[in-house]
Amino acid sequence: MYNQFFQVPDGELLNMVAGRAIPVRNANAAELITAIDSGAITGAAARKIAALLELSRRLCSRHLADNNKVTDSRAAFEMVKDMALLDVEHFDVLFLRNNGTVIARENLFVGGTNQTTVDAGVVYRRALVLGAKQIIAAHNHPSGSLTPSGEDKRLTHLLIEAGKLVGVRLGEHIIIGGNGVNDYYSFHDNGQI
Repeated sequence: MYNQFFQVPDGELLNMVAGRAIPVRNANAAELITAIDSGAITGAAARKIAALLELSRRLCSRHLADNNKVTDSRAAFEMVKDMALLDVEHFDVLFLRNNGTVIARENLFVGGTNQTTVDAGVVYRRALVLGAKQIIAAHNHPSGSLTPSGEDKRLTHLLIEAGKLVGVRLGEHIIIGGNGVNDYYSFHDNGQI
């Protein structure tokens, strides 16, 4: 039964899920979120679509974490770019083996629209529990800005130093902007790690 939906156009699948016609041109996540936020999609249809988007985001991130190796900042970004869809700051961590294979991706902290508080002890405690030798930190800026704040820079430095104490290296810290498609800032690529 599952295979019968492979060829069904996105818009038609959305109408099936929502139980009615959905007023969007494309079935991309950004347009759907905008339609829900603006009131173009409301009620049960909005709740179903929002739940479906969140489920898709979770399944995709789990699949990526289970099947990928991080070799550079672009590969890391590809694994966390779904964070661009979030309307408050989230701080996620990719936990890696020595060879860059991902052990897990976890959301450790959630904040407000312009900041979140991160506890380095919690980050590295989780890394040690998972047996990670390297971590990649990622957080989103719901504003869309890719400019690291002073606090972002301080946090990166703190994570570098704390990692040295426990033998787990911070390999990267990425900021995801509001568009998400190609928008990210790499602390590593900019010589800050």
